[in-house]
Amino acid sequence: MDLRADVIVVGAGVVGLTTAVRLLERGLEVVIVADRRHPNTTSDVAAGLWYPYKAGGRRIATWALESLAAYRSLIPIAGAGVRFVPCRSYVPADEPTPFWAEVDVEYRERPVRHPVNGSPTRMLEAVLPVVQSAVFIPWLEDRVMSLGGSIFLLDRSLVEVSELDARVIVNCSGLGARKLCGDESVVPVRGAVVRMSGTGIDECITDDIDPDHPTYIIPSSGFCVLGGSAEADRWDMPVSQEEAQDIVDRCARLDSRVRSGTVVGVAAGLRPWRPEVRLELEHTDSGRPVVHNYGHGGSGYTLAWGCADEAAELVAAAFG
Repeated sequence: MDLRADVIVVGAGVVGLTTAVRLLERGLEVVIVADRRHPNTTSDVAAGLWYPYKAGGRRIATWALESLAAYRSLIPIAGAGVRFVPCRSYVPADEPTPFWAEVDVEYRERPVRHPVNGSPTRMLEAVLPVVQSAVFIPWLEDRVMSLGGSIFLLDRSLVEVSELDARVIVNCSGLGARKLCGDESVVPVRGAVVRMSGTGIDECITDDIDPDHPTYIIPSSGFCVLGGSAEADRWDMPVSQEEAQDIVDRCARLDSRVRSGTVVGVAAGLRPWRPEVRLELEHTDSGRPVVHNYGHGGSGYTLAWGCADEAAELVAAAFG
């Protein structure tokens, strides 16, 4: 492969793009390589709510709060597609108060009855970032280009990092790390969504009572994203009519305005889950430094900027 750069970033989802931006801002020559890019990445399917979900590791809180600060800084940029939205989340009554309630977030919680089954539960209310993926991912791509970076679309998946010629390689390959790194601890957690217009809903509603059947309504650019599912080790992508109808029915029980909407699309994405996010510097047998930044599960948007900053530090350390 005839590509050479100071840094080659593998992956053009939200993690790869934000990492490339941070590297370019440091003045490095950066090329992104990927077998998929907008609008065909997992990041394009995601609802984009900043809300830690299905991600493991002791540094999740640090990366999430650093990303929260980054999204705050993007609010004035109209073309970035980031805004803060009122959110209400139903969580088990015995669940600890989330870490982000300890910081500068407009937040409160109170005991309530679950709107569907009437059981005692807690409702968290907060104003949180929603990243409109259809706007934000193209904005990130433009940001990469404006900083002098480039994106190279491959006609196949990478098999080995030795195929790439760079002083440092940054691996943001998500689920692709199973083959690229031989890391079988990375598994897909399939999530299906329904896109619906005309509901009039402009707040986020999430129901985390059943971890295997998360239900949520997230307003996006011209529609709401309704979800969802969390099916581990399921690889198929098509969304059946029955699956889509189940999502709509569950969301309508949270807010009846869903019934007045029109379905404008369905999609599924494979979240790259790992017991712990892998963010570290590795020297391969050939001596080439590789910075790994993958395994973010359902928290790609939530962790992206914090992980990108740390990945950039690791690249700087690799350069010496």
